[in-house]
Amino acid sequence: MIAEFQMSLAIFASSQLQERQKTLDAVWQTETRSTPSATEWLPILVGEALMKAKRLTVRKNGRFTGFDVTTDPTLTNEFAAAAFRVGHAMVSSSFSQMTADFGALEKIKLGDTFFRGNRVYDKGTVENVLRGLTGQSGKMVESSVTAELAGRLFNTPKKPERGFDLVSLNIQRGRDHGLPGYMKWRTQCKLTTANTFDELKDLKILPDDLVEKLTTLYESVEDIDLFPAGIAEIPEDGSMIGPTFSCIITEQFQRLRSGDRFWYENDNALPSRLTDGQLASIRQTTIASILCQSQSGIESVQKCVFEAISDTTPRVACSDISPLNLDPWIGI
Repeated sequence: MIAEFQMSLAIFASSQLQERQKTLDAVWQTETRSTPSATEWLPILVGEALMKAKRLTVRKNGRFTGFDVTTDPTLTNEFAAAAFRVGHAMVSSSFSQMTADFGALEKIKLGDTFFRGNRVYDKGTVENVLRGLTGQSGKMVESSVTAELAGRLFNTPKKPERGFDLVSLNIQRGRDHGLPGYMKWRTQCKLTTANTFDELKDLKILPDDLVEKLTTLYESVEDIDLFPAGIAEIPEDGSMIGPTFSCIITEQFQRLRSGDRFWYENDNALPSRLTDGQLASIRQTTIASILCQSQSGIESVQKCVFEAISDTTPRVACSDISPLNLDPWIGI
C-alpha cells in the first residue's frame, strides 16, 4: 500500500515523506474512532451512546470545527498508567491460526511468543495468525487476566514458566505515578462513591466476590488501586468497560481531538490540511480494507474486524471492500 502511494505522488524527498506520514496519521486517527462504512474499535469499547454524548463520533462529511487552542491534548497520567491498559484484561491465553480456507491450525500460546520472534519468518504465519484473530472472539473485560500475562510475561525459552505478572506491574506503576485511588476517580467522574466496603458492595458497581477479596487486601475503600478496580467494574449497557474507565478514556479522546491543531478532519488553512477528496477517501478506510490491501494472503474478512463473525457480520471477499483510493493524491 505504501509503495503504491509513493508511485502516485509526483513529489520527492522530504515533501513526499511528509505527505505519506500525514496520510498514515489520518488513517490511524480514523481507525481508533469510527468510519462511515463500519463502526470500529473505540465505539465498541465505550459504547455508541457515550460516543454520541461526548461528541466523539467522527463526522461522515464536512469538517471538524471544534479545535480549541486552550485544550491540552497531552496524555493524562490516569489514562496512560491505568485506564488505557484495560486491553490487558481482553487478551486471550492463545492465538488462533487459520488456513486460507479457514481451517483450524495449531493455536499459539501467548506465553510461548515472548522473545521468540522467529515464528513470523515462517511462510504464511502472519496471514494465518491474522485470519485467526479475525475469527477469534476476544476475552471479556473482567477482574481476571490470563495467566499467560499474570505469570509468564517476558519468560524466556530456558525458563518458560517463570515470568512477570503484568497486573502487579500495572498496580505498582500506578503507585509510582502517584495515581489517586479508585474512589477519587469515581468522584472526579461524578459517579457514586462509597465510604465503607459495605457501601461499596451495596452500590453493585463491582462483583460481590471481588469486594470480599478487596476487604482482605485494603484497609479502606480509599486505598483501592485504580487499575484492578477499573477492569473489574460492571460494564454499562452497550459498553465493554465500566463507567470509570469509560469516563477517563473518552475525556482523553475528546482532548486529543479538540486540542490537536493537526487533527485530520480540521477545517483550517494549514499546509497539512487534507483536500476534500483525500478526507473522503480516508473516511472510507477500515482495518478490513487495510488487511486486504496489505496482506496478499488475506482474501476475505468481515467488514468490521472487531466484531465476531455472525449472520449479520459475515466474511466478505476483499474485492467487495473498498481500498484506500489514492487518486486524490496524484499530482500533488
